[in-house]
Amino acid sequence: GQITMTNDTDTKKVQSGVDFGEGANAAHIKGLIRNLESEKAVHDTKFAENPLHSDCHKRFDNVLAQLQDELAKLLAETA
Repeated sequence: GQITMTNDTDTKKVQSGVDFGEGANAAHIKGLIRNLESEKAVHDTKFAENPLHSDCHKRFDNVLAQLQDELAKLLAETA
């Protein structure tokens, strides 16, 4: 009989709607949060004339909330 090894990450699927890829860590997620927050800060100026971008703040907030949630879970796991 062959022994098949299952990878731990296969059983712990992230249910947040955001795919963090393999081995997302706290530092990586903190970096994503920083980048998103700085993008959000300049977004209204950058896209002021573009009506397609009128509800992006909601999207920024949704993704930031998911990232912060994910970060909290990661930190809880490693605590």
